[in-house]
Amino acid sequence: MPQAPAAALLRSGIRAIGSSWTPMGKKQLRKKVGTLEQRIREHGTKILVERARAQPDEGRVRHLETEIRAFRNGIERARKRLGERK
Repeated sequence: MPQAPAAALLRSGIRAIGSSWTPMGKKQLRKKVGTLEQRIREHGTKILVERARAQPDEGRVRHLETEIRAFRNGIERARKRLGERK
């Protein structure tokens, strides 16, 4: 049976321990939310820098915006698993 990519497993809230997969605990989910929030801030800064250039690369901006949406979805899923509201 093929194994799922690590990124997909992390997005689903599952982490690897040895050779078995277990659900992420509350501490790990809270850490994930903090990490994703930091990544959103970093990408927002990158977008501002790119748009300030004389000839901004709109493809890069779209890519960063897509990643920000993915980070927000990850935060929403983690908070849902934690039983939190927005």
